Amino acid sequence: QLSRRYGEASVLVERCPPAARHLIIPFAADGNRFTKIFPMIDASLQSRWRRMIQFIPATDLDPVAETAVKECVQKWVSHLGFSGFGSMEFIVDGNRVYIIDAIARLNAAFPLWDNLLGVNSVEWQLAGLGQLPMPSAPTEVYGAAVSLRFYAEDPIRQIPCPGLIREISSPYRKKTD
Repeated sequence: QLSRRYGEASVLVERCPPAARHLIIPFAADGNRFTKIFPMIDASLQSRWRRMIQFIPATDLDPVAETAVKECVQKWVSHLGFSGFGSMEFIVDGNRVYIIDAIARLNAAFPLWDNLLGVNSVEWQLAGLGQLPMPSAPTEVYGAAVSLRFYAEDPIRQIPCPGLIREISSPYRKKTD
């Protein structure tokens, strides 16, 4: 079947870490002088590589892995001389850490930590670029937040499916008395 469909019958075997977690680590940086690492986001609950539920802060992490993740972010940001806002993504399996992505912009989860910490992401981004003074950073997280994403698709056929539509009406239709 592989030969007919893809032209060859090669199989690539990958290791599957069943207890691994997907972490997103947002940060703000000002070149080599300053890096603020914000609370980690746990984005482990996914369906076909799409994040469905995200939790902040990520809890119950192995202390060795947590330290390794923070050191990795600090080293990369310092090495690159990065200024602005970004995030790095990791797979953490026990105390083993694997980097999987780095984004040089605000990621889609920024409203989570923006609201939870009471920070303004735009101010941090402009401060990282030298346009504003560096804002003061909260030292602790008080509380937690959850982000949910809903996808309107048929899970079996994997095609868009908005559900049963009972009525379609124009919002511009004139009301008649």
